[in-house]
Amino acid sequence: MKVTAQLELCQEESAKKDQLISQLTQQNHKLEEQIREIKGKNQTTTPQKTKTDPSLQTNVKVVISIKSAVGYAYDHTLSFEHPMNQGITDYVIEELKKNTGGGQCKYSDQDITRACAMYFANQKRDSQRKVNGTFNRHRSTCKSNNRKRKKHEERTQTLKDSRVSLTKEERQLGQQVVDLGIDGMSSDEDPCEDENDPSDLRKKRRGPDQKMWKVKEYPWRSTKMTTIIDKLDKEFIENVASPAMKRARWTVIRDSTCTVSDKKPPQNVQAWMLNLD
Repeated sequence: MKVTAQLELCQEESAKKDQLISQLTQQNHKLEEQIREIKGKNQTTTPQKTKTDPSLQTNVKVVISIKSAVGYAYDHTLSFEHPMNQGITDYVIEELKKNTGGGQCKYSDQDITRACAMYFANQKRDSQRKVNGTFNRHRSTCKSNNRKRKKHEERTQTLKDSRVSLTKEERQLGQQVVDLGIDGMSSDEDPCEDENDPSDLRKKRRGPDQKMWKVKEYPWRSTKMTTIIDKLDKEFIENVASPAMKRARWTVIRDSTCTVSDKKPPQNVQAWMLNLD
């Protein structure tokens, strides 16, 4: 009798557990369905961010500059939405539409307003940097990063171009260098303009208008990595760059007066890239 009672008790507890598991499963399915519904709503209601057209941004800057020249500029002490600032935006929209051939402007009011808002935000940050004394440093950093991105794009393009004479190993190593991103790029210093520069850099120019860059040296870089980088840059100039790009390109040099960077290697650096001496 005791065995039978215990068996019945076990069966009853098992049934309760099965019922509880079934309830939890149903609740889980309902939660998953609710999550899918929420995600679906977000995808349909959240506007996708679009990259501002560079030509639109340029046109906006030109129109605002003309307006500023006659004494009407954005007031950065007020919000972008303030009626006084909105008047500037309305003027930009009107001018861009008026100056477009045939009166058919390819930009919507929303596109132009977004470009104006970006301009306003950038100018406001610049005005704050001038007050804080960080404006020149920020500009220098931006220019340096832009040069890094440009060099990174050139090296990436070189690896994809079939005209360059790279071995299979050089392409593999070059790809690993490119995979470091701009964190693995060296910063260019200011162009050599000092008449009293002791390194005789000015004597190495190819012409009176030829500017030359010094590059910061990274002590952590191995000789092998530097060789691969120089190879990519040389191949880009010789086999990838257009004649106009070759003429516009500034000479890059390394010499004893170049600044040694204290920047650490990026986290994804490969062992062969490191100078272990």
